[in-house]
Formats: sequence, structure tokens, C-alpha cells
Amino acid sequence: DRQLADLEQRYVHSVYDAIAPHFAATRFAVWPRVRAFLEALPPGALVADVGCGNGKYFGVRRDAFVLGSDRSEGLARVAVRRLEPAPAGERLRADVAVADGLALPYRGASCDGALCIAVLHHIASPSRRLALLAQLLRILRPGGRALVTVWATEQENMRKVRGWRPGSAVASGDYFVPWHLPFHRAEAAAAAREANDGARQHAAAGEAAGAGAPAGPRLDGSKGAVVFQRYYHLFERGELDGLVRRLPGAALVDSFYDKDNW
Repeated sequence: DRQLADLEQRYVHSVYDAIAPHFAATRFAVWPRVRAFLEALPPGALVADVGCGNGKYFGVRRDAFVLGSDRSEGLARVAVRRLEPAPAGERLRADVAVADGLALPYRGASCDGALCIAVLHHIASPSRRLALLAQLLRILRPGGRALVTVWATEQENMRKVRGWRPGSAVASGDYFVPWHLPFHRAEAAAAAREANDGARQHAAAGEAAGAGAPAGPRLDGSKGAVVFQRYYHLFERGELDGLVRRLPGAALVDSFYDKDNW
């Protein structure tokens, strides 16, 4: 389990810390299925947004209070900026914490709803994915609901998969997916310094992730970017459903495919 945690630290947490402002700038649309889920919650709902990223779902329901959390301190800092009052003085009803989804700092049976959007596919084993789902179940009150989305093996836009290199998988369905941080971004300077120390980092990655693990961030002059590799597990049809059914006390309410996601 320590080896898997190290893999997540290197190819998920540290990557999102490094690219947080750039990543957040690309994530602004509210997914219709997420909006519908939030709007169906009771008035004044308490919602845990686990892996909240830049906090784009905080204001969807103005009467709800959202407990946002993210393992990436960089993304949490971006989300906190949403809580600054608007010129008219209106403040979003939300809070943000840096927290591990496998050990949420919330009281059990306290939330009406939970979001876990594009998070579970960054967890590196079935047992660890099940542990995260168990945390969502623990914090839900009786009758509460969680919405979980993950990348699917079925991809409608094949351009997205061009970066998935054959032989880079660490297990069945596991891939390293590149993120290009342009040189002109303010955060790219620190990333470039890290990339220049790539040989040492690649040796560490081999120990942490096993054969097939890519090097750390690298410079790509042809694209004018620092290239990071992010760990993903792509979910087959029924795979997420199967995890939910293994949770004592959980009920699968709905399962659907939407825009490359289960």
C-alpha cells in the first residue's frame, strides 16, 4: 500500500500542486448531471465535495453549504479564492480543507450529499478505491446520496487518448496521461527547474511505481511546455458499480455513461 501511495503522491498530488492554476483555468463548466444531482438535494443541504479542485461547484445551490476538500494544496488554494466576497458582499456558503479522501475529517452521517467528480480514477488499487467510497458512505446521513464519476475505457474523443503510450500501463486499465504546462505560465519556471533534475527523479519513480513508470516532468521545446504525467485508472463498464455493491449499507441508485465518464 505504501508503494501505491507513493505512486499517487508522485503522479497525482505533486502534479496537481505544480499545475494547479493552469488546470483550474481550464475547468469552469458545470456538468449538467452534477447540477441535476445538486438540485435534487433537500433545501439547505450540507454537501461534501471530495476532490473539489477549483471549487466550481460551490455556488450551484446558493442555499446549500459545501464542504470542499482536496488532497492537492495547490488546488485547495485556488478554491479558497472563490470564497472571497463579491463586490456586493455576497459570499459563497462553502469551506475548503486540504484533506485525503481516504481519511475525511468530517463527522459520520452528517452530509445530505457528496460529490466525488473525476477523483476515484486517480486512486491506484481496487482496495484503495473501495476505501474512498467507504469514506463517502460514512459521512452520508441515512438516505443521503453520493455522485461519483470516473474516466471510462470507452472514449468518444480519440484525440484524448493519443498521449496514452503503449507499455506505460502499470496494471490493467492503468495509464499515465500527459499534461502540458506552457512555458509562458508563471508556475512553469519552478516546474522547469524540477524537470532539469529528471534523471534522479526517474530513478525514484522506478522504485515507487515499478517498471513502465515515466520520468518526472520533462521539457518539450517543440510544444513549448513542461510535460507532466498523471496516473489514471480507466473504468470498464460495470467496474464502478461492482465496487459500490461491495460496500455494506450502500445502494446503487443509478449508473450512467456521460461524455467519456462512468
